[in-house]
Amino acid sequence: MVFLKSHDLADLVDGAVPPPSKTFSDGTTNPAYTVWLKKDTCVLSWLLACITEKLISTVYGMQTSKQVWDALHTRFSSPSRSRIALLRRQLQTIMQGNRSCSEFMEEAKNLIDQLAAAGKTTDDQDLISFLLGGLRPAFTSFITTFNFACRDKTLSFDDFQAELLTFETLIEAQHNSAPDQYYAFAANQKGKAPFFPRKPKQQSTTPKPLLPHKGHQDSSTTRPNQQAYDRPTCQICGKRGHVTLDCYHRFDFSFQGRLPPVDLAAMAVGANNSYDQNV
Repeated sequence: MVFLKSHDLADLVDGAVPPPSKTFSDGTTNPAYTVWLKKDTCVLSWLLACITEKLISTVYGMQTSKQVWDALHTRFSSPSRSRIALLRRQLQTIMQGNRSCSEFMEEAKNLIDQLAAAGKTTDDQDLISFLLGGLRPAFTSFITTFNFACRDKTLSFDDFQAELLTFETLIEAQHNSAPDQYYAFAANQKGKAPFFPRKPKQQSTTPKPLLPHKGHQDSSTTRPNQQAYDRPTCQICGKRGHVTLDCYHRFDFSFQGRLPPVDLAAMAVGANNSYDQNV
């Protein structure tokens, strides 16, 4: 209506000035009607270009701009309770789905305008609440932050719209940069073997038995069927279970001095006898 008033065309749709007669009484064409017809055709084409495909059936077959205007006014300004209840229900259950935030809010504004045409206005805070409830799960952090920031103050719908569109732009930028980071990582890892973290071994809680030192084998660790003669006797300390090279006291000369003297002559005779037997 503002556009029509700015061009002095509002009288074509509001009925303030009736259209002039098409011809005079003598049958000649009325020039005023020709001018009016041009203006009315211009407004009619403008109205038909603005409506959506869903409204084509409502204005189909109408010849003047006033007829189209009255049909649209009747449809969108019907004050029936059932229509108002339907519009409110659609507004309360509106969902974003896969649409952008701009398309989502455009649908909400359309419902708000229809309610306003029916004489039922909607508060900005109620509209914001309906929109927050219909956003996708990707906007959960925005919803939490917005509710926390607006506990003590109210935010206008224009400010809410600006914040929502800003957050949507940030999400899209992060989503677009994620594939680039993945490809960069794949390029750096080209030619390398895939890395699979090893599962840590579970340590056993059962204590392992302490094994005795090689040179100090305890008698309790020997098998029951092991014979006593299988264990060597050290010639330095005189203990069984290890040989002379493994004895801790092989370099302790004071310890060796306490051993009984060795009969070298007897050892030589024993060595000769063993040699003769072998020969």
